[in-house]
Amino acid sequence: MYEQHVRIGRGHVTVLAIDKIVKILQHYGVNKEESQVYVHLLVHGPSGAGAIAKSLGINRVKVYRILKRLEGNGMVEAILGRPVRYLAMPLEEAVNGFIENEKKRIRLMEAEKKKLLEVYEKIVERQPRIVEPKFRILHGRRSVFNFLSGMFERAKDEIALMTTVNDLYRFTYVGLDEILKRNAQNGVKVKILTETNEKTIEIIENYLGFAEVSHRKLPGAIRFITVDGKEAFTSVLMDDSISLNIEKDAGLWTDSADYVEAMKRFFKDFWSRGADATIRIKELRSLLKIRRSLMNLNDELSRKGWILEMPGENEGNSGIRHRFDMIIRNVKDSRLLVADFVVRRDKTLPSLMALHTKALDVEPSSKFLIIDNFALTEEEENLAKRYEIEITQEANVQTLLSYLI
Repeated sequence: MYEQHVRIGRGHVTVLAIDKIVKILQHYGVNKEESQVYVHLLVHGPSGAGAIAKSLGINRVKVYRILKRLEGNGMVEAILGRPVRYLAMPLEEAVNGFIENEKKRIRLMEAEKKKLLEVYEKIVERQPRIVEPKFRILHGRRSVFNFLSGMFERAKDEIALMTTVNDLYRFTYVGLDEILKRNAQNGVKVKILTETNEKTIEIIENYLGFAEVSHRKLPGAIRFITVDGKEAFTSVLMDDSISLNIEKDAGLWTDSADYVEAMKRFFKDFWSRGADATIRIKELRSLLKIRRSLMNLNDELSRKGWILEMPGENEGNSGIRHRFDMIIRNVKDSRLLVADFVVRRDKTLPSLMALHTKALDVEPSSKFLIIDNFALTEEEENLAKRYEIEITQEANVQTLLSYLI
């Protein structure tokens, strides 16, 4: 198979080489037909529009228009005569012209860039910036915790978190508590709303080392978080087991300003009705101390034929079952001793009234208000006497035995 050659002066150029030149020239901004006409003039020398049209098989009028465009960008020049013939400028000169024009265009764009941005900024300033909120659904506990890690890391001002105690335990297993602690050390306010009881004192105290913690009974296994008032995560499904490898943990993240604001208000409302966890823990420890003191009497009570229940319930004359912090029952007769515990000074009056109301229905043999080691006011003492409620401090619970003879 032989390659077709075209004679140029003293040499020959293959058709393949010509096709390659035509193709490469198109990278410089000329189309295929313009490249073909220009290369034809390079190969064959000065030619008229008719000769070019016949050789390339292109309409003569179209060739004439192409030649005018090539003349306009400096690739060919016209030679006066009848007919007018066209001469191709040297290839290197034509290519250099393209490159120089492109450089000028780039320099112009760079020069105009600053002006363009300034004009655009003025337009933007006159119009409110509309940012579409983003939403994302997370599935699986590992995925959720990985995402929460990123949320906590982004915090600059405040992290508000409402969740279960089990979730706080899980945080410690994956290091989220350490991220919260690091945030707090860097000036980020960390607020945690959760439920505190006797069994969870230790874990709550762990978080109290760096965060504000508030106690409130939660409506269920829930978790929601806001960060800097700019983003929020709300769990829509949460298995509250300690397991980390579980899929029943899913939630919605968003940076929607309206949604985040609603969550902030929701948290603020719950927080305002909560109790300082530090005070709550102190109360729980006082209650534990009272229960331990009473449990120390259990053997003696059993020997005397009494049963200690903490807490205990008893049905009243109305048929309503009333709950007391402690009930002591006699196994042989109907004698019954009931008591409630008070560890907060400000709860004494309402506790006296509540105990009296329950006792009216239950009709126990004796009723007690066991208090932490603080003194009653004169008003409280008078009310206790009127209701025939005995007041006993935790340190003196052994005096209960004298009522059980």
